[in-house]
Amino acid sequence: MTWRDDAAAVRDATRWRGSLGRILAAFAAASLGLAGLSHAADREDRILCGGVSDFASASTPRQVLAERLQPAIEACTRMVSDGGRAGDLSNGLGDRALAYQLLGQYDHAIQDYSAALKALGGGDHEAALVLLRNRGAAYLQMRDWPNAVADLSEALARDHKGPGADRILVSLGAAYFGEGQRDKALASFTQAMTLNPASATAAVDRAAVYLNRGEEDLALADLDQAVRQAPGNADVWVSRGAILVRKGRLEEAVSDFSAAIQRRPGDAPAWLGRAFAEDAKQDHAAAEPDVRQAIKLDPASAQAHQLLGQLLQARGDRAGGSAEFGEAARLDPANPQPFKLSGDAALAEGDRDEAIAQYSRALALDPKMLSALNNRGVTYLGKGRSAAAEADFTAAIALAPGDVSALVNRGLARQDQGNAEGAIADFSAALQVGPGVLEALRHRAFLEQQAGRSAAARADYDRAITLDAHDADTLRGRGVAELSLKAYEAAIGDLTAAIALNGKDATAYRFRADAYAATNQNKLALSDLDAAHRLAGDTPDGK
Repeated sequence: MTWRDDAAAVRDATRWRGSLGRILAAFAAASLGLAGLSHAADREDRILCGGVSDFASASTPRQVLAERLQPAIEACTRMVSDGGRAGDLSNGLGDRALAYQLLGQYDHAIQDYSAALKALGGGDHEAALVLLRNRGAAYLQMRDWPNAVADLSEALARDHKGPGADRILVSLGAAYFGEGQRDKALASFTQAMTLNPASATAAVDRAAVYLNRGEEDLALADLDQAVRQAPGNADVWVSRGAILVRKGRLEEAVSDFSAAIQRRPGDAPAWLGRAFAEDAKQDHAAAEPDVRQAIKLDPASAQAHQLLGQLLQARGDRAGGSAEFGEAARLDPANPQPFKLSGDAALAEGDRDEAIAQYSRALALDPKMLSALNNRGVTYLGKGRSAAAEADFTAAIALAPGDVSALVNRGLARQDQGNAEGAIADFSAALQVGPGVLEALRHRAFLEQQAGRSAAARADYDRAITLDAHDADTLRGRGVAELSLKAYEAAIGDLTAAIALNGKDATAYRFRADAYAATNQNKLALSDLDAAHRLAGDTPDGK
């Protein structure tokens, strides 16, 4: 996952964060409107229970909210236990459901909403509309998309032209989006904006759909509109900032996240978003305190711990980085990225076994994670497990046939296993994608020479030397190919250049001795043979 992907995830978190308060403030604060029908319940209980809607706000801390709502829940429970007229029962159930919903106890809320609807006995009653909208909102918070769609669609059918229709459409669009029905989501948000052109919420949510479809400019246009309509809303600044990060407009992104922080200093995604933007600017000194503030505000943010781990790694604190990746993995065990990053950290420490274990955990969660496949393959290569490395690179190539790195590395794995022709095929495929891939040229040239195809080897070495004229191994390789082609003077020139770059290359001395001997320069040949013997303990492999 790149920082751009992370920024998109910040946007998604922002999109859902606060949606409960937004939906409930719009739908639930009106209450069920049935208090006047009841005479069986105690008046004080009706007042306490009916006051639940006064708390329909996302701004009250959960612990404080629980303390304030407990007396209301108890009053609602007494109303429900007392039975009596249907109005008292549905009132008590509906208001208690709202209290549960505000506390995040969505399963209890849905159970009470369902019982309240049953108590009403159906019909086109305004109370039924409120209950359907609220239950749909609870399903939405639980990410039970099908049931959310069902309830909100029914609510819309009952109130498609009412004053709350645009809000129902926004929630319905969110449910469609959760189901992956992007076209229906887009239509719902667009219809909401038609009914209420000033709806910043609809604009933000439609932008999320556009962004999901890769239509960044349309998304940005919607968020520009949302910022104009609701400049005091921190969410719209965060959402626009995330898109600006994706588009590489980093200074503007930092400005937007800063605007969100100014409006809501306790907004963890705003701090995290600014940290992402600063990290993308390579301003790690600014990013680290911002991401630490995000963690202080939301210790359970796996993304924040992951970013902090990357920042710590970048400044050389590998132990600290590894610890943060571990925390990110603990908080979000279904996300493969922290495990992949933990593998990178272990590999940087030289612990190949741990790196392989972490990459394997990432791939167990996402078998198509290209970076984990490539990195595990490289680690296998480093351990001499060429067959396992080849399997990983083959899987990576199946996912990305033009991945030059995977092609070259699979060639190396095949070369290590003695499959020269298979390796040459991989190096050739890499060179078709990237004609200037130096490593592919060098290794293909070596294998061509090994196969007796010296002219082909020299051609590859020629290309490699135009890319890097100061690599001793490449110069030696071309010298060997030229020797095979009886181009002795050219061979002596290349081998002499290789020795000048690496005076301990016994192989270069030995082949230059052969070239000298072929041109009857016997004293020079004997001198090179002596040098080769002296250096024999450090003889390279001839590649």
